[in-house]
Amino acid sequence: MQESLNNVVYGDGTETIAKTIKVYLENATRNDKRNGDGDVPAINKGVGVPGVLKDQNKPSLPRKTKLCQIVIQESSTKIYEEEDPDLWDWTEIRKKMAETYELQRDEIVEHTRKLVRLAEEEGEEVNEDEPAERAMVAVKQNWPFLFFSMTMNDHHKRLTGINLQERLEGFLAKDQLRYLPMFFSACSSKNTLNCVLKLKAEENGPCSYGGLFLLTVCMAANHFNECYKKFLFTAEVSLG
Repeated sequence: MQESLNNVVYGDGTETIAKTIKVYLENATRNDKRNGDGDVPAINKGVGVPGVLKDQNKPSLPRKTKLCQIVIQESSTKIYEEEDPDLWDWTEIRKKMAETYELQRDEIVEHTRKLVRLAEEEGEEVNEDEPAERAMVAVKQNWPFLFFSMTMNDHHKRLTGINLQERLEGFLAKDQLRYLPMFFSACSSKNTLNCVLKLKAEENGPCSYGGLFLLTVCMAANHFNECYKKFLFTAEVSLG
């Protein structure tokens, strides 16, 4: 018995089995464990979710805490809908988002579970694009500030422990971004298509960092047989 990935052996599998048994036993007895609010506490949320810190995928959200966070969520939505964006206090907005992290995760995880159940019920023929888009619209309606770079980075850092902004800045500072288009145009299964894309992008000279990043995203889409529209979204422009 062993654990391996891409033919590389990482262990004998005993640690994974031990964790699986532990989670099973904790979940089997969770009905006997109650918190001060009378709710069943979350058990090992995040375990088994790749890249997610333990207890951060869906943190415990007692009823009283949830009600308080709903009030804060409504106030932040009101700021988005009624206040001038030029006057937004981002320090206060980020504070409100941090205070409602548990409620954000609760909603996101529940939408994900619904999509998984739908896929299991309908089988392989189900078209997940439409339900996924509806779920995204619902999350954006309730959490509009979650879709801005600063607050999204804050959320991701708390969820995974990784600061995306620092990672990206470090990546660009080391000039490593230029190697990815070289890989996708030489070693990818879609190297011919990516070579054409690279030539088109550099038709008028070398790409800027922004252009290079966009080129890399498109090449990655080709490599993984993804549609560009799943990577790129039209920016919302307010003419008011």
